[in-house]
Formats: sequence, structure tokens, C-alpha cells
Amino acid sequence: MRKISIGFSKPKDKKIPFFSWAIRAYEKTPYSHVYIRWQTHWGTWICYHAASVMVHFLGEEAFNKKIVIVEEFDFSVTDEQFDKLMQFCIKYAGADYGLTDVLRIPLWDLGLCLASKDEPWKQYCAELVLRSIGEMNQEKLTYDADRVKLKQVYEFVKDKHTSGATI
Repeated sequence: MRKISIGFSKPKDKKIPFFSWAIRAYEKTPYSHVYIRWQTHWGTWICYHAASVMVHFLGEEAFNKKIVIVEEFDFSVTDEQFDKLMQFCIKYAGADYGLTDVLRIPLWDLGLCLASKDEPWKQYCAELVLRSIGEMNQEKLTYDADRVKLKQVYEFVKDKHTSGATI
């Protein structure tokens, strides 16, 4: 068994984080980002997320300089689930950030935007985390990963954690 954490955060390194403010205001949340992190064999931990311009890994020291944790949920996963998570992470590491999809969310909510092309190589943080959870369990999740909002991922993760269910 391995432990992973799914966390919700906001930036700490920007003087005026407009994008974060806009997300928090639109979603009415204290966080603007979601990530997955886990302990390494070397006594440190690593974060996997979609931020800035791409999907990437972030080491503990860089994470602590850039991110304020708002809330985190810990889960135990089997070695098989962890291996599936690692396969997913490596497959998409370096992929482009799905900025266009993030900007379309308010338009989708108003019914003003047609479906986007399914471009799994372009993902934003909520989409990436939800897809990685689904990949670990080889299941299709309830939410449409191409339109998922942070609040939906938060509710999904919190419900799993509160019920004591495995992720």
C-alpha cells in the first residue's frame, strides 16, 4: 500500500495572482488549484499537476515556495493503483496546459460554447486529477473530465475521504 494526497491550493509566489483570483471568485472557493502528491523512496515527496504552461512534476522545495495548501486529503492505494497512476503521470508529463478549456468553463455553464475537441494532451488541473483517479481504478468517473470544475473534484474527493472509501 502507498499513500497519496490530493490537495487543493492557491499560489503564494505571485504578487497579483489574477488567474487564481478569477478562478476562486467564479467557483466561490478558497482554492484555485488541485494536485496529487506522494512520498518518494528518498524521504521527500513529489507533486504532479497541471500549472503554468504544462503538466509536470514539482519537487517538495519548489512546491513549498510556490503553493499554499488550503486542504489535503490522504488516501491509501494499492501498489497496482499506484503503478497505474505512475503510468498516467509519465504519459502526460510535459503535455500542454489546457488553458482554452479553463477559459471555456463559464461559457459552457451559460450554454454558449460547443464541446471542445477531446485533446487529452492539453489538460488543466481539475481535469488531470480526475482523469488520474479514474485511470487508477480503470473506471469512467461521473463528471465529464473535459468540463469538470475544481469544486466538483473537491466534492468528489471529500465524499470519498469522508465515507472512508478508497480513491
